[in-house]
Amino acid sequence: MAKFIKADELKKKYQAKGRFYVLKNSKSKSKTSCRSLLTITDITDKNITDDKKLLVIMLNPGSSRPLDKKYSEPEILTTKIADLETIPPIDAKPDTTQYQVMRVMKEINYSHADIINLYDIREPKSDVLFENAKKGILEKEASIFSDTRQAELNSYFTPNKTVILAWGNAKTIKKTEKNAIDKVFKLSKKIFCVHGNDNIINHPSPRNHNLKIKWLDNILNKLRKNENEKMR
Repeated sequence: MAKFIKADELKKKYQAKGRFYVLKNSKSKSKTSCRSLLTITDITDKNITDDKKLLVIMLNPGSSRPLDKKYSEPEILTTKIADLETIPPIDAKPDTTQYQVMRVMKEINYSHADIINLYDIREPKSDVLFENAKKGILEKEASIFSDTRQAELNSYFTPNKTVILAWGNAKTIKKTEKNAIDKVFKLSKKIFCVHGNDNIINHPSPRNHNLKIKWLDNILNKLRKNENEKMR
């Protein structure tokens, strides 16, 4: 069984930074709070190498926020979405899901992880996100898997990255999920996930603690098996 390391211990070893922004529709002027990237770095490792990195793909950033409550998030027009990459990541408040990623990093000795999402939208209630997606009122630029952000997506899929799919039950946004899967499998061959019932991709941090442990055990077994095969 995987060791469930406490959050206080993880916070001493890892630093989380996020690229936060406000997506502004150039026509309607509507504004949406977003996060396009979260990075987790082992700040205790002074000999970080480029061969042990993760890319984790999740549903959306939920209630993620900058650690500095006074930080003024830059506005990005939908017509200028490429400007996103000029925004420097800043210290972010970790959440329970990110701690699960840190536990994976510690067990397999990954030095760095990038977390991206099917949607950048910071909406803590998944049902609200799904309903807005169903109504077709989400900006296409709010997803890194939109064709307008293909170059940005490509930049995360470097040969040294191990990819974990972890967005949970996304049956209500099947089109978005299928589009993401199609693109991911064209960009990487090192892809892992934990499947549940009906072939659903499991989320790393369900509410039930035992299921958190189960997800950790399953994903670590798959990653260790891959590591062992590479050493043969």
